[in-house]
Amino acid sequence: MLIMNPRIVLLLSLVAATLTAGCTSTKSTITDEGIGYRITKAQAKEIVDSSILANFSPDYVNAGPAESLTSSGYIRFAMDTQTINATAIPTRGKLSDGQMAEGYGFQISNFGTMPISGGSKARAVYSLLKQQGQGAGELLRVSP
Repeated sequence: MLIMNPRIVLLLSLVAATLTAGCTSTKSTITDEGIGYRITKAQAKEIVDSSILANFSPDYVNAGPAESLTSSGYIRFAMDTQTINATAIPTRGKLSDGQMAEGYGFQISNFGTMPISGGSKARAVYSLLKQQGQGAGELLRVSP
C-alpha cells in the first residue's frame, strides 16, 4: 500500500487546481469607459476582424460571417487554451457638439486556462480596437 505525505498530496492538489482553473474577463468601451465611435456597421466589422487578425496567427482566428460583428482568436500551449472574442456593439451617444448620433462601441471577452498570456493578449486587442475606432470615426459619449 502506498502512503503519501499529506504535504505532498496538498501540493499536488493545489498544482492540479491551478492548472485546470479557468479565467474569464470582459471589458467594454461602452460600459467601462462610456465611449463609442461614430462608425458604420461595415467599419465596425472591419475593425473587429483586423484587431483580432493583428494579434493572432490566421490559423487561430474565426472571423465569423459577414453579418456577425464578432471575431475571435485563440492561443494554445500544451493542454491550455485561451479564447479572446472581440465584438462591436451598436450604441447611441453625444458628439462633441452635443448632437446625438449612432455608432458602435467595442467589447472584449477573454476566457480559458491561460490567465497571464491570455490577459495580455486581450489587452492588446482591446487597445487596438480603441485605436482603430478613434481613427475611423468621431468619439461618442454614451451612458452605460
